[in-house]
Amino acid sequence: DDVTWKLGADFDLAEDVLLYGSVSRGFHAGGFNGGGCGDEYDPESLIAYEAGLKMLLANRRVQLNLSGFYYDYDDYQARQFLGGCLLYTSD
Repeated sequence: DDVTWKLGADFDLAEDVLLYGSVSRGFHAGGFNGGGCGDEYDPESLIAYEAGLKMLLANRRVQLNLSGFYYDYDDYQARQFLGGCLLYTSD
């Protein structure tokens, strides 16, 4: 069990220009590797940041969308093969 959320805002800078941004939190549960590989791995959590700009140009005949993202992981989960086992690991 964990809490996820999202907070976002957008601003009309001009009639055809929109600036937006958001911050959100997500998670992926931990677990354990079955079979002969049976070690546990931690839950993964993520804080995601997004910002962008949307503009209509050339008398509203052209639309330009720009966006940027940044992901901040905690205990990132990766799947890998090691010694004949399929493992999920957290870092």
